[in-house]
Amino acid sequence: MQRIVLAALAVALVLIGPAMFVFSRAAALDAAFARLRGGQSGAQVRRLLGRPDAEVALAPSLREYEYRVWPLSGLWAVEFRHGRAVAARRRTGGWLKLRGASQRAPAG
Repeated sequence: MQRIVLAALAVALVLIGPAMFVFSRAAALDAAFARLRGGQSGAQVRRLLGRPDAEVALAPSLREYEYRVWPLSGLWAVEFRHGRAVAARRRTGGWLKLRGASQRAPAG
């Protein structure tokens, strides 16, 4: 009986540990995004949010940091113009749609 209880406890810890990490990381990103301010530099944003999962150059003076928490479908993105934060967005359940992208269906 005692072995069964220990085995059940071990299985619970193995399953709960990773889930706790995923949800705590998502909560930490939400809290950090609430503290973001316009005009912060890339170094300040990295200090606040950590290293981004992706750094995307959208144009010569336009850059975006993307943060994800696998396996959650959310995406946290910070947009920089000339090295300063100008926008921050959180999207859930899909891809981040960039401004200026065509919404029309392709011809043909």
